[in-house]
Amino acid sequence: MTNLPSSTQRTVGVLGGLGPNATVDFMARVVAATEAECDQEHIRMLVDHNPTVPNRHDAIAGNTPSVGPCLAAMAAGLEFSGADFLVMVCNTAHAYGEDICAAVKIPFISIIDETVRGLDNYGATGVGIMAAEGCLQAE
Repeated sequence: MTNLPSSTQRTVGVLGGLGPNATVDFMARVVAATEAECDQEHIRMLVDHNPTVPNRHDAIAGNTPSVGPCLAAMAAGLEFSGADFLVMVCNTAHAYGEDICAAVKIPFISIIDETVRGLDNYGATGVGIMAAEGCLQAE
C-alpha cells in the first residue's frame, strides 16, 4: 500500500458499519499507511459505524425501500460533525452515491470513480468485476 502523506488539516468522514469488518480494516490500513512520527500526526477520521443500515442488496433488487435516505442522514451527520470529505468502504452502497452527494456540500470520494481513474491512468483496456449480486444489479 502506498504511504499517505501525514495530515493534520483535513478530516475524513467514514460512512461505515456496512460490513463492520470492512470499516475496521479500512481504518487500520489508513493508520498503517500514514507517515506519522507521533499520534498527533495521524489522519483524523470521524466514523458513523452504523450496522443497522438495511440490506443494500435487497433494496437494489427492489424488495425493500431505498437505503439512500439512511446513508444521506449519515453523511449529513458526518458533515455537521466536521468532516471535510466523505468515503464509504461498501461497494454495493455506492449505488446510493447520488443520495449522499445531494445531502451534503462536502465531496464524496467514490471508490468506483477512483478505481476507474486509476485504471485509466494505468491504461487498462478491460476490467473484471467480482461483486455481490446486489452490487452487480446496480446501475
